[in-house]
Amino acid sequence: MGGLVQGSILTFSHINLLAFMTIRQASEPPRIQQFELIELLESLNEELVESQPLLIVTETWIRQLTEKSQILVRYIGNLPIDGHDYVEPEDIAKVANELEPLFREFTIFSLAIIRADRRKELEEMATPASRRQQSRAFSVVMEMGEEKPLEVIDPLPPIVSLIRAPENWPGVLFWDKTGESSFVPAREHSDLANLYSDLHFKRFDSVDELIRNLLAEYLADELRKRKRSVTLVHLSDLHFGTKEATQNLQCLESELHRLTKSKQIDRVVITGDLLDLPDKILLDQFEAFRSRLVELTGKDPIVIPGNHDQREKHGAYVQKLDAVANLEWSSIVCDDELECVFYCFDSSREVFGAYGGIDLADRARAENKVGQLAKTNKALGRYLPIAVIHHHPYGYVKGMENIIPRKSMLRSLSLAFEQFFLYMKNAEEFVKWCGNRGISLILHGHKHIQRHVTKQVSSTEYNITETRPVTAVGCGTSLGVGSNTPFLSYNTIRWDPVSTQWSVEFLANALDGKGFVSLKGLKAPSWKKYD
Repeated sequence: MGGLVQGSILTFSHINLLAFMTIRQASEPPRIQQFELIELLESLNEELVESQPLLIVTETWIRQLTEKSQILVRYIGNLPIDGHDYVEPEDIAKVANELEPLFREFTIFSLAIIRADRRKELEEMATPASRRQQSRAFSVVMEMGEEKPLEVIDPLPPIVSLIRAPENWPGVLFWDKTGESSFVPAREHSDLANLYSDLHFKRFDSVDELIRNLLAEYLADELRKRKRSVTLVHLSDLHFGTKEATQNLQCLESELHRLTKSKQIDRVVITGDLLDLPDKILLDQFEAFRSRLVELTGKDPIVIPGNHDQREKHGAYVQKLDAVANLEWSSIVCDDELECVFYCFDSSREVFGAYGGIDLADRARAENKVGQLAKTNKALGRYLPIAVIHHHPYGYVKGMENIIPRKSMLRSLSLAFEQFFLYMKNAEEFVKWCGNRGISLILHGHKHIQRHVTKQVSSTEYNITETRPVTAVGCGTSLGVGSNTPFLSYNTIRWDPVSTQWSVEFLANALDGKGFVSLKGLKAPSWKKYD
């Protein structure tokens, strides 16, 4: 028995929950919003089966699935929560426990990520294979997001492998009941169809067996043809000089060593508040940490100052302090090996308190420097441009903010109060400038909570108006500093210059013995060069 789910309405969150239901001994349920869970259950409903989003050979299996999904839709729909609220873990577990027995019959699960223009052809080729009686594979088809990011909260290991390999999109993700997975690129449509045909015409009991007997030669050929994506590790708000920084530094450095050993780090970016106070002794502590990063990666970390690096706690700006004057950083960093160009700004300079800002003169200087570099480096136009600032360019709105950490990781969250004192002036102008420059990614710190926001920015040239996505990614605090955030956090940005795909993974350590765990994954649309 084999199955094929064709999902124009399927999202990353749906696939993540399916992975949770199909992996034995999976951890606590991933968070999912009420409306998303209802969408998934309704996609398994008999009405949609008749319109062919789901094709399974056994009618009994279809009937059992639709009967259970209809009951669960009513159960989840009657929960006393708003549609955009997260469903409680025990209710998600109830859904999983009801549906999990139906998936026990399958040994291999797969997700094909395709471009929208190739969907019909794939369905025509894959559906006959999925109907093979000897097949024990359950296959899902999902379209790539071309206009907006794809995101998933609390990704399970197979889904994490998607986020960590943007160079493999489009492709096919395979996983089994143990959670072992393999994400295989499929550049040509024929590659995808052949993989599906072999998957369903042969029986495989594990991903390991699948790799040895079906994918080994194909993967070896792909590895010869392509290099892996590059990885930036985004740190922020270290606050050397605090008790938490002293206590947690070894934990962070151990994680960075692990990333180095597994080749998951090419360069480090630190978005300000390196010190808690502008003090020479604290600067020496940071510089020692900086030197260790150079030893790990072979590259100097990209660093910008934050408001704490330039002001005493009462908010006075310290103009001539040695700690600030001796902090070495560059406004433009062009990395030819990674094919990235970093626009680095001091958003804390000459702004009172914790406010920030980047004015027209700052932006003009950056444009001029990049323009000079482009005269001698003709390849610069294809490099991924990244803005690096301390303050958040998109405001935090109470009740609307997409908070990444679990509630159990936060002691409190007073977003409205803090936003008033932490805002960035000229933020809208800066974001529009980024859109006009083709800068689709802004890395920032300042507020000690991981987050991301994507907005479409309108740009008009030669009487033609187009919208461009600009995503701001906040890191939180990498040394767990602050009463509201008793956990360490960092982000990884993976960039593939060949396919122009990039993604972000948000990781955190709640100091509960579990180590750093993946809290969210974000796959951005392909980066486009704008002339």
